[in-house]
Amino acid sequence: LQALADHLAAAVERARLTAANTELLSERTRVAETLQRSLLPAPLPEWPGVVMAAGYEPADVGTEVCGDFYDVFVATDGSLIVVIGDVAGRGVEAAGLTGMARHTLRALAGDMSPEEALLRLNTQLVDRSRSGDQRLLTAAIVRLFREERGFCAEIALAGHCMPVLLSGGSAHHVGTPGMLLGATADPVMGVATVNLDPDDVLVLHTDG
Repeated sequence: LQALADHLAAAVERARLTAANTELLSERTRVAETLQRSLLPAPLPEWPGVVMAAGYEPADVGTEVCGDFYDVFVATDGSLIVVIGDVAGRGVEAAGLTGMARHTLRALAGDMSPEEALLRLNTQLVDRSRSGDQRLLTAAIVRLFREERGFCAEIALAGHCMPVLLSGGSAHHVGTPGMLLGATADPVMGVATVNLDPDDVLVLHTDG
């Protein structure tokens, strides 16, 4: 009887711990999902002549926040700015860097070239790394402005996946990757200019 009682007590304790762990995991997942949503931008703006769409689907659904981000806004000169990036790592630290990178690029890219905005962000990352807090990320900025026929896209890439251009029934990569941000004080950005015809589709994405 004593042995049976001991087994029953152990089973009850295991069940209690399992329930507590399940509740804790559920709470951590809820917090992670809430934090993830807070890092996403507002609804996409309207820009005459261009149809925009965005999708955000983390590769893993769990208790850690992933570091992918994007943003779309109209610059001070009326051009359309599209930003996308991927922070190395996961969790709260990655979430902090994700928010910093997105808001910094929004503040910079509205008044300067895509290449210069990425270089300025890199300076901030390198300054943080000198205090032992090194953070790495890849990013891409596209500045879209109108021409007489179609549009012109200025593309600056910092180690990020090259955009895909769908035009005339075919698809191909455009731009050059460049170097990721935060690794060196003097990175080389991949800069390119691409002309877009009506009905062309430019797709920006991360590797996640």
